[in-house]
Amino acid sequence: MWDDWSDTMMRSRTFWSNQFIKMAGQVAICISLQDRKIVCPWKFVRLSHISYTYGQLWHDILDGPLATTFKLDLPCKNFLFKEATATLALESTNKITGNAETDLIEVVIIFGMRFFSIIIQHSTPCATCLPTPERARPNAFNILMEASLRDATANRAIPEPVQEPKSNFDRLRNKVLAHFKEKGCSFPRNAGKGAFTFVSRLCNLIFYMDGQYSKLETVISKEKIFPPVFKEKFSGFNRPELTKHRKRTLSNISEHKLESYSIQMREVLQGQGYLDLLPWAEVKAQIIDLVVAVELYCMHLRNQRTRSKAVRESQRSQLEIATTVTVIKAKVGSVKYMLSAVDRELLNSEPYVPVAVREFLTTFDRRRVHDVIQDLMHDGLSTKCVHYVNHIGGNKASLHFIWKVDKKDTEGELIQKCNEVIRAIEEDVPKYERRITKKAFHECLWLHWRACSPPSYIQRTDWR
Repeated sequence: MWDDWSDTMMRSRTFWSNQFIKMAGQVAICISLQDRKIVCPWKFVRLSHISYTYGQLWHDILDGPLATTFKLDLPCKNFLFKEATATLALESTNKITGNAETDLIEVVIIFGMRFFSIIIQHSTPCATCLPTPERARPNAFNILMEASLRDATANRAIPEPVQEPKSNFDRLRNKVLAHFKEKGCSFPRNAGKGAFTFVSRLCNLIFYMDGQYSKLETVISKEKIFPPVFKEKFSGFNRPELTKHRKRTLSNISEHKLESYSIQMREVLQGQGYLDLLPWAEVKAQIIDLVVAVELYCMHLRNQRTRSKAVRESQRSQLEIATTVTVIKAKVGSVKYMLSAVDRELLNSEPYVPVAVREFLTTFDRRRVHDVIQDLMHDGLSTKCVHYVNHIGGNKASLHFIWKVDKKDTEGELIQKCNEVIRAIEEDVPKYERRITKKAFHECLWLHWRACSPPSYIQRTDWR
């Protein structure tokens, strides 16, 4: 009898299961957390199982064939099945609660439930999705204290050499720090970010000036030269010709970039108090000399640009176009002391009589003569005159001449007479050279001759 009853129940279960599969195989499933937060909204799923528990359903949703249908918004997979509720309608209050072992198929067959809400919970606390219970919630005071501590730790750092330099700039930086160490200079622990800024800006200036010191010294004042330490120890790092680039020349140096580097260097020197103490004071003095020399060159470039602009914008007369002379206007104020002898000679001379400028200047080197001639052409003398340059060629210095013109002459007469003066100068160039050389010779030895009074044959020997 028991066997007959069991067979009857199995046939009944199979019958109703087949009916469920045929008639009501589609159910709606929703997944939420323990705090009622929806992880996945309602999804319709078609089931073809004879027996299907809630635990199996959750496993298939998490890592099984239903994972593509249910795209869970979960930070991790450490969530376990807690319970499930089944309702006949979406808003129904009559619910049937089940655990992981409850058969979903039986709930559908017996009670006709179609909506299943699965509730899950996290298994154990993890750092990915749940806050650590032992850690207190941060507040504004703790955040500010941690930031202050990080800044204080960073400020205690000092510049250190690059362990594996990958560029010439890194090698230059290591060379500068090694030079400081040789001088016995060490950064204080409280130097902070200013020490890094000091080293960085100094390296930028040295790297940009590399290889150009001697050329710049021929342009700026002879009394101001670059400190030898920069030319001897910090040279050869900025050489683009080694990597098949064009060679750096003086024309590649930018006035604005040099001026920017010098200003930045002065600013960082003002903010570092330890540089005024020994042994840093010597290093600071050398850096200041470098900055002063750079500023002098920037001033030279600025003046040169102003003069070039004035020449380009000024209108040239017919005399300047027809000949190779330049008309110099008379100066309103007093003439510079270095040009006073030239000015007196020009005032005492007749029109169209050339005056050799170098013959009436103090004996200078060629760089200084160039600067004086530039002042003459830019500022002028007390009388309006004409300037002419005779380029001898070779290593010989050029000869500069000025002469007055007659205001009564017409434009054609001015051009004709100036061309005659130029031809006469070209014929007498050796005579002017001997006179200038003799003057320089007497200026060099007149004190010796005045003190010793050597006989004439010794003077002739010295001259030869």
